[in-house]
Amino acid sequence: MKKENNVSSKQFIDLIKKTNPPKLKLSMAIVMSVITTLVGLCVPLFTKNLVDEFSLSTLLGGQIALLAAVLLARAAAGGISVYLLSMVGNGIVAGIRDRLWRKLISLPIPFLRS
Repeated sequence: MKKENNVSSKQFIDLIKKTNPPKLKLSMAIVMSVITTLVGLCVPLFTKNLVDEFSLSTLLGGQIALLAAVLLARAAAGGISVYLLSMVGNGIVAGIRDRLWRKLISLPIPFLRS
């Protein structure tokens, strides 16, 4: 028969907190994710203005440079965010594995045979 384990989200969050994740990196990653989203929302606005006023005589280098800068800022913020989130996530998984390993090592041998 299958035994079901009901784990609440509170227990899961408590387990993550016990691994002591780096709060500064996690908060920086969240801030960078928000910046990526906000900058990503600005791209269509710049593109709309560029397309609405498009003609060879009104094409300004500044508009194209601004659009390129926004795209580069979005890519940089997204890359930093993904890097920090993966670093924090890997640290959490390593902490959980370490706790599990320490628990298994501390168990008596008869427990492991059954």
